[in-house]
Amino acid sequence: MTFESRFELFEKGYERGLKGRVESLDIWLKSQGIDSAAFNFESLSQFLPQKARYMVDREKELESIAEFVGFYKRESHALYHLSLIGAFGSGKTHLLNATQTFLEKIKPAIKWRFVDASQFSGQVEEAEEQQVYYQILEELKSQANDVLLLDSCDNDKNIVSSLQQIAKIQKKGVIITSWTPHFWNSLRDNIEDALPVSKEIHIGPLSQDDMASLVSTIMQNVSRGKVKLSKDVLSRIHYHSAGTPRLAILLLVKTFNQAFLEHANQIAPAIVDDAAEVLGLKGIQDKIAKLADHQLLILKHVLLEHDERGIRPSKLVEVLNKDKATVSYHLNTLLTERLLVSEKMGRYSFYRVRPEIEPFIQLRIAQESEYLA
Repeated sequence: MTFESRFELFEKGYERGLKGRVESLDIWLKSQGIDSAAFNFESLSQFLPQKARYMVDREKELESIAEFVGFYKRESHALYHLSLIGAFGSGKTHLLNATQTFLEKIKPAIKWRFVDASQFSGQVEEAEEQQVYYQILEELKSQANDVLLLDSCDNDKNIVSSLQQIAKIQKKGVIITSWTPHFWNSLRDNIEDALPVSKEIHIGPLSQDDMASLVSTIMQNVSRGKVKLSKDVLSRIHYHSAGTPRLAILLLVKTFNQAFLEHANQIAPAIVDDAAEVLGLKGIQDKIAKLADHQLLILKHVLLEHDERGIRPSKLVEVLNKDKATVSYHLNTLLTERLLVSEKMGRYSFYRVRPEIEPFIQLRIAQESEYLA
């Protein structure tokens, strides 16, 4: 290409810029009437759980919680444990935050405390970890709360011991814990011994209408009502996300990104399908439904691993009582199928389930729990 040709391209690019035509997702979103600073997965996934007014469905779950709190306030002499069980991204934290909001409105006042169990055993030094844990226990002793909301119980590798200690302190009141189904099924008997369960509250997927309401509420918030999606688009988002709020938000953001890349004039169902394919969601439900028991067992142990880096093959060899070659073969198969991701750190490789598909695998494992012990 000659100098003159390059300058001609440069000049045309400059003219497009003067007309507001720039290859930038942020600028394109603004041209569509969307607040680009608010319309990203991180912002939406942090913003929504804090806003009880944006909750859709979950009335029965809230009603069950309220009944136990009301019964405790009437009797005031026993300890009740409610366990919230739902797949990753199903809205457990949102439900707990909504519970906080409504507890604040109840008169006479109800004392409550929200605790993230991840603080009990996170990726920090053991001494610091213990210090945070015992500090929270001391605070619980002095506060005498009516309701304790304990989120992300899966993330505490010593959760059974933690619940035993909390039960000794919180001798009466209502304790609400949250779990993913595979962790709950794995620990249920031990948890029952540590803190007997009064009621299990299962959080299922959103219906198509409720999902449409959630996505429409998001678009109303980020575009002030300027952008509305068609029923067909909302239906495709529900289908590919299987009614899981976190996945729906991820897919929604990716759909607009895909529309920008494809220079689409509007958001059509085919754009949602393309975004789902990019995320590895297209056809994932059928793929997971066809997994063999030995593959599900490997995925179960990968999900149960508390190390944020993932699980090492040597640990799978030990827990599965299989030889290294067999485990490596199955791991490579799951990698090829895009069910796992791996990362090499130093001499070791670590395997994790792809975050986008965790809910699907968790629910499939929960269905087969008695065969995957």
